Amino acid sequence: MKTKLVSNNSARLVVFLTGWGGDDVQFKQMTGTSDVLVCWDYSDLGFEFNF
Repeated sequence: MKTKLVSNNSARLVVFLTGWGGDDVQFKQMTGTSDVLVCWDYSDLGFEFNF
């Protein structure tokens, strides 16, 4: 699984699990009051993320 964190130094986290053909491109310009975690490419279901 691939992941991308868009950090806005917030205490809130919004998680997007994108579907087939999705990636982090749609979320690169997200700014606001929440951090955003985007997950895609489920060919490998291993999840390892360091905050």
